Amino acid sequence: MDMLMQDLRFALRQLRKHPGFTTIVVLMLGLGIGANSALFGIVNAALLRPLPYPNSGRIASISLANKYGDMMVLDQPTIQLLLKQSSRSFDALAAYTTDAAIVTGGATPERVGGGSITPAFFRVMAVQPAIGRGFTEDDARRGHAPVVILGHDLWVRDFNSDPRIIGQTVKLDDRAHTVVGVMPDGFHFPGTAEFWRPLTFPVASSGSVFYESMLGRLRDGVSVAAARGELATVRHVREAELPPEERGGEMRVMTLHERLYGDLRPALLILLGTVACVLLIACANVANLLLARATSRRKELALRAALGASRARLVRQLLVESLVLALLGGVCGLLIPAYGLGLFTVVGPQTLTRVPGIVVDNHVLVFTLVVSLVTGLLFGLAPAVTAARASVHDALKDGASHLTGIGTTARPRRLLVTVELAVTVVLLIGAGLLVKSFVRFQSIDPGFDETGVLTARITLPELRYPNAATQEAFFQKVLGRARALPGVQSASLSDVIPLRGPRMTEEITMPNADGTPGETRRLASAVVGPEYFRTFRIPLRAGREFTDADETGAPKVTVISEGMARLYFPGKPAVGEQLALAGKALVIGIVSDVRQSAGDVNPLPTFYLPFRQSESSAYRAIALRVRPGVDPMNLAPLLQQAVRDVDPEQPITGVQTMEQVLSESMAPRRFNTLLLGAFAALALLLSTFGLYGLLAYLVAQRTHEIGVRMALGAERHDVLGLVLRQGMVLTAAGIILGLVAAFWLTRLLASQLFHVQTTDPFIFAVVPVVLIVVSVIATLLPARRATQVDPAMALRAE
Repeated sequence: MDMLMQDLRFALRQLRKHPGFTTIVVLMLGLGIGANSALFGIVNAALLRPLPYPNSGRIASISLANKYGDMMVLDQPTIQLLLKQSSRSFDALAAYTTDAAIVTGGATPERVGGGSITPAFFRVMAVQPAIGRGFTEDDARRGHAPVVILGHDLWVRDFNSDPRIIGQTVKLDDRAHTVVGVMPDGFHFPGTAEFWRPLTFPVASSGSVFYESMLGRLRDGVSVAAARGELATVRHVREAELPPEERGGEMRVMTLHERLYGDLRPALLILLGTVACVLLIACANVANLLLARATSRRKELALRAALGASRARLVRQLLVESLVLALLGGVCGLLIPAYGLGLFTVVGPQTLTRVPGIVVDNHVLVFTLVVSLVTGLLFGLAPAVTAARASVHDALKDGASHLTGIGTTARPRRLLVTVELAVTVVLLIGAGLLVKSFVRFQSIDPGFDETGVLTARITLPELRYPNAATQEAFFQKVLGRARALPGVQSASLSDVIPLRGPRMTEEITMPNADGTPGETRRLASAVVGPEYFRTFRIPLRAGREFTDADETGAPKVTVISEGMARLYFPGKPAVGEQLALAGKALVIGIVSDVRQSAGDVNPLPTFYLPFRQSESSAYRAIALRVRPGVDPMNLAPLLQQAVRDVDPEQPITGVQTMEQVLSESMAPRRFNTLLLGAFAALALLLSTFGLYGLLAYLVAQRTHEIGVRMALGAERHDVLGLVLRQGMVLTAAGIILGLVAAFWLTRLLASQLFHVQTTDPFIFAVVPVVLIVVSVIATLLPARRATQVDPAMALRAE
């Protein structure tokens, strides 16, 4: 231990003697280690850390998905059958739906998210209320007095953390519910739930129930695959009893962690590999610097060896210096996750912002320490061994400082720079592919004009508005007030917001020319009001849009998209035809295709129904188009007031401009592109520095040789070409190695690309050109320095 402390003190003295060298190395390592620590903080929170529920790895999510991977409603008889029968795979099973309601009885009426759950739900999650009790089977019986469990945040915010809330009543959508419990702080499943009420079968279809799914706690020793097989058998037995439109689909059984964050895994692992490459480049640069520094310390090390220091002792001393540099780099690098993790959760996609615990915790600190130590060994071992192997006799000879060790250290340094350049090529090509993909994705015409549109959602409590007449009266009053707001050009109602998903989708099988079943296509439908297409500036291609005359009792009409017209009425005008899918409604207009969901690469064929001819619905989205020069968000409080003028206890939610909606739809691709692009740029900067450093070192070591060449008649352009050739040979080797690696590694990006091949010729051609240009710039500086060598001074120095 005493010898180790002695080595540590000596290392600190050496680093203090060379502050410039120490600063450069610490900054480079700080960038590499910090980037890795920041991304590990995200990966740890999203992929590695277990969910905050006891033994959460045993909680399985059970759902049904169609062949497109979309969530399907798990039919209620199947759910009831699973809940009633004894399962070999699960200790407990529970069903749930996402829910939402207007909560009154607190400070102000507000619409909050919640969940409707069966009594075993909290047993599956292994979480119980902090105050009060959970649900019983009696609570879930139809006709039982309504009860509710409040979330901690709602209890604090609206009920002042009153422990006497148990037994009191609060209103959810105007229906009185007795509070039987309050959940502990931090529990919000499903989604961002702030209340829970019993799920009673059959579940009525309403605007507040989005899907039905199940959870199960796996028995000890039972795998997810085994549980999937058991449930698939149950589904198969039930399927014969289902109507044709509800058949099909695949039982999805996965861990709850995978269900919540599995979509983040591919992109995060790619980014983690990218920052590891950046750290590798930083290590190569530092190793190069240490090799150069070892050359200048040959006499010192030789003298210590001559005085009795063993080769192992010298290696240990140099490794201690490397580890000190790496630890200092790690401390410096912690600034990146300390300030950057918060930024990631702001600019990242919604799936990332909902991940809890993206902070600098003990796991991130331990990871940073381990990476720092491994990094110190990685970049320090080769220089230490090389320096310790130097010949004591040659190093102590007078004048040897200029010549000895050039060959022994130059070869590994050239290899390191070549590897740096190759890794940089891979990262630049990956970033280029993502940038090209993002540009193409961004250039897709969404089918509407998003500028100057404000949207909001209104969901009415069905107890207060029980039928179509009362709901329509409310919405018409609100719509009239919205149209009268200053700066509003048009306003409309709908049950969809473009890019937020269609109201419903269905499949139809188109017949072939010979009458046999042909291609199966997915369709979307939407209910919209007059001025909808004008508000979103969806181009009208033929016919007309809906008017107030298209009301209950009037002939059924529909407007269809161009894709729907091509699919259903090929080769003939669609206006004037009847669409059987819409209840034999008359097609009165054709509009351009619109991307109803953010993930729609090709817009779904869509048919639109008029608001006043549709089934009653307590849910509507309202959209306002404002005049140029008016900020849509300035109308948000006025719109809220317009709704309160009609009903003082009715809130609105989801107030956003369409620019914000469009930006959110592109957030995942933008986030991945920005991060990978930033890391690739950092890799290019570090590689350029490494190439410049190597050539500057070689020029300094070959000053005598260059002086002799010039004394014998070599021109300056000959010397310039000599140095440039050295740089270009390294660059060419790095480019060739990098292109070969990129050809295989970019296949990992296939799932992240949009209409771009992983071997895109343009990107594979541009990246080498960029690297050559940057390498020429990095090479010119030491090359020009070489041409300015004075032959007489160089020879006199020898």
